[in-house]
Amino acid sequence: MKYLLPNVPFHKACLHAHSNISDGKLSPEELREEYKARGYSILAITDHSVMVEHQALSQPDFLMLTGVEIDLDIYSDRFGEGGRRERHLCLIGKDPKKQWIPYTDPRPIPSSVPYEATNEIAGMSRLGTTENTNLVIAECNRQGFLVIYNHPTGSGDRYPDYCDLQGLWGMEYRNGDTIAHGADENNGRVYDDLLDLGHHLMPVCADDTHGIISKRNGYPTLDMNWNMVGTEKLDYDSVIAALERGDLYASCGPEITSLTLDGDTLRLTCSPADRVQMFSNTGAHVLVHGNGGTVTEAIFKVPPKTKVYRDAYLRFIVTAPDGSYAVTRAYWSAELQP
Repeated sequence: MKYLLPNVPFHKACLHAHSNISDGKLSPEELREEYKARGYSILAITDHSVMVEHQALSQPDFLMLTGVEIDLDIYSDRFGEGGRRERHLCLIGKDPKKQWIPYTDPRPIPSSVPYEATNEIAGMSRLGTTENTNLVIAECNRQGFLVIYNHPTGSGDRYPDYCDLQGLWGMEYRNGDTIAHGADENNGRVYDDLLDLGHHLMPVCADDTHGIISKRNGYPTLDMNWNMVGTEKLDYDSVIAALERGDLYASCGPEITSLTLDGDTLRLTCSPADRVQMFSNTGAHVLVHGNGGTVTEAIFKVPPKTKVYRDAYLRFIVTAPDGSYAVTRAYWSAELQP
């Protein structure tokens, strides 16, 4: 039997949050305490355009990841004459001490915040064309960062704007802050578009919190979306390795407790759900439901075409009775062989 989700402890993680170092309301210490009180073990503070490492805030049962959110400028008449929008990327450092950004910070740390940024600046362009975005992503990868494509819907990206982006580690399947602002930031279609083009991306459900509630309208934005990361050890190298392997799933509610492959049989167990779906880009979709109740186990067979075609994949969606969901990453043909 093969464990598609590893048989190890899973840790609740926020991979996108803002502190008062940029435009958040809470200090890094307050963010840690808020997330820790809600059962999290991992937090990446990804302030805008300036990277500050927070390793001094890590504890034996709580790990701080070093990160930053960068934005690239896109100009399009679709947003009005001379209209401008921003494409956002989160960078998660593989080295906790590395502080680097690809361009000069347009929003320096406020003088009231007792932190010092020592960013190495690459001097790259902020232009958000596909060509320049890919240059930025490639340099971020070279510098040792996992790159996440943030809130494509909220940023105004539409098919095929994102199709030629290269070198991404993950993308935001769901983003809480843009939902609070009114966007339909449930990006399953974008995720599948990119998977269909051969991008082996991880799904991220992110708060993107700027405080416990949205500063715009008071909608809750903290502990609304998260990733569960599977690793025996809660240390920096182990967590980064788990992220790189894809030992994770993303959720805004349900828990996935196991996912195994035994021959051609896939078995998923979860918290009580209204339905569990297996989706494949070969057209083999299957739904298991609770017949008016709930389901905590779903059994599937690997579709024959998914085993044959190299670029075939399947993934799973668990939907709770309240409509919240959890999603796995895509599992590719090579991973589904007996």
